[in-house]
Amino acid sequence: MSASLRVSMLLNALVLGAMLAFSHGLLKWVAKKQVASYVDLIAGYWLPIGASLAIYAALFFYYIQVLRHHDIGILYSTYTGVSILLVLLTGVFFFGENLTRMQLFGCGLVILGIFFIGKP
Repeated sequence: MSASLRVSMLLNALVLGAMLAFSHGLLKWVAKKQVASYVDLIAGYWLPIGASLAIYAALFFYYIQVLRHHDIGILYSTYTGVSILLVLLTGVFFFGENLTRMQLFGCGLVILGIFFIGKP
């Protein structure tokens, strides 16, 4: 795989991961709302829930387009690893979730995995 194709794949994986992390962040924000029932949650927060679903749909179609140009094994592994890291960071920075040493170690392993999977 050429250097430009690797850069393209990494950038696409970052976009896919960011879309997924944003969608999960919206759902977490909705999940934290105090409502009387699940129906009230959906009725009161249908816009962010719908936006999250729309992002998932866009992600699905974008992923199909990206797969036309990249190997599924490398792209999916990279995109999934990036998603894990971005969702974790979303929890820490936007929702005040704790990050333990073990989780940091796991993040390092994910980064190493992305590095090694992307090697020719």
